[in-house]
Amino acid sequence: MNFYKFTWKGINMRDSTLLFVYGTLRRGGGIASFGRVIGPDKIEGELYDLNAFPGFIQGEGKVVGELVEIPTEMLSLLDRYEGVEGGLYRRIRVMTESGQEAWVYELTGVPVQGLQKIESGDWFKRWESSPSGLEKTQD
Repeated sequence: MNFYKFTWKGINMRDSTLLFVYGTLRRGGGIASFGRVIGPDKIEGELYDLNAFPGFIQGEGKVVGELVEIPTEMLSLLDRYEGVEGGLYRRIRVMTESGQEAWVYELTGVPVQGLQKIESGDWFKRWESSPSGLEKTQD
């Protein structure tokens, strides 16, 4: 199944689960929308900039994202997209700030030492806190 052409319409949502998304899976993050967005939320942790995508690790800060309800059967597809089998990410359960238990993808395959931490915890605002002074360019 081609993830970029996947649509959740017509999928059985009776067997669904919650997923916390913070980067490319978030609305506006570059990947087509999927699932039913519950709303904005936060989780405890730290966010790092890997250029084309962010990486979340457990930590003491706050990570900004969205809570999305998806068909449980979609998790295996998302695992492939996130590189779970190759060890880039692992899927773990977390408690969101709103009190919901959700899945999230945690970076495991890249050491964060030397990576730029996104101080705001928000992938979409990563350019605002860049110490290098780099500005976001228009596409």
